[in-house]
Amino acid sequence: MIPTLHLFNPDNDLALGNNNENYQSPASARQMANDLATLPAWWAGEKEAVLVPSIGEAQREEFESAGLLSGIEWCSIRQVPEFGRVQPWGWNLALRKQLHLWGVRDELLLSVEMILQIRILSSRLSAVRLLPRLLLSDSFCGSSVYCATEQEVESALSACSQTLLKAPYSSSGKGLRCGRGTYEPLLANWCRRILKGQGGIVVEPLYNKVMDFAMEFYAENGNVCFVGYSLFQTDSNGAYQGNMLATDDEIECILCEKIARDDLHKLKSVLMKLLSDWLHETGYQGYLGVDMMICLFPDFPFYRIHPCVEINLRMNMGVVARLFHDRYVAEGAKGFFTVSYCRNSQALLNEHLRCQSEYPLYVSNGRIRSGYLSLVPVTPHTSYRAYVLIG
Repeated sequence: MIPTLHLFNPDNDLALGNNNENYQSPASARQMANDLATLPAWWAGEKEAVLVPSIGEAQREEFESAGLLSGIEWCSIRQVPEFGRVQPWGWNLALRKQLHLWGVRDELLLSVEMILQIRILSSRLSAVRLLPRLLLSDSFCGSSVYCATEQEVESALSACSQTLLKAPYSSSGKGLRCGRGTYEPLLANWCRRILKGQGGIVVEPLYNKVMDFAMEFYAENGNVCFVGYSLFQTDSNGAYQGNMLATDDEIECILCEKIARDDLHKLKSVLMKLLSDWLHETGYQGYLGVDMMICLFPDFPFYRIHPCVEINLRMNMGVVARLFHDRYVAEGAKGFFTVSYCRNSQALLNEHLRCQSEYPLYVSNGRIRSGYLSLVPVTPHTSYRAYVLIG
């Protein structure tokens, strides 16, 4: 088998928005990439490698002593040219150039044309276009409009008392603004900046959301297959907080407390067909997710599915949670996968040590039955942490 090198580049959506091979990500994104560099080890295959800036022997032993991670190689930048396949979090022009500078052969890199096609499909405009085809009955909801000018934005704002405005490219709650029916000066300044930089803005009604979830898929050779559900939480600004770790059946039961199972299954089937047709000509291979939500309405049906909030044409935290649960969580156990940030590195380390003490890890036959586990090293210099808490 050709060795595969995995790498975590969480600035991917920002780089797609910038669309310049010389793009430099902000310090916060670089910090996140550094702190969470080992995260791909949890979905990489045996004998595959993960690119890390550094990892001490103590951290390596901490992972492997639990009996959870074995057979993973840790790779430095100077070893990058040795690998026969590179699998990043997501593809963009800046990453392509960086990999080339590190010595990756051209035949292992996606072409510029392919990356530009991925960029087009990754825009929130794709969700705007796909949404009407997913409104399968009155049990579904959702409307959105793509605006290319200030006049179009102002018109869309005036059509609804409460709206959500979205930049075409952003991630984790960034690039969002609320509208209150008028084109206020602060909002206008933000809109002008986004229109100039990204060419458009998505405007949609502000729905009464009661639950975030997603359907995760894998695309290969023009076919799209269902990978699993993602049940996740966001904060009041829309920033990702974490995923429930549970089986697909358990997540489906939670969703079906509000919505009909038949609606979920029909939506899944239609999405696989539409996504297969959509991606057939691109040659895209990899994970993708469609974010959705359940919304509450004052009239029947009271709970409705918004089937396409956005499309993530890359690896995403929902897939990470799904794969981690299926590979490492014991049968019958449930928990939560979280990515957190703390400006004070020492405070983060103290919290990590407290969790280790209060929630000792219990592993049996290579699967977690209960306890706390950080999926990345936590040191006096880290600000981001990805961890699971089971039981």
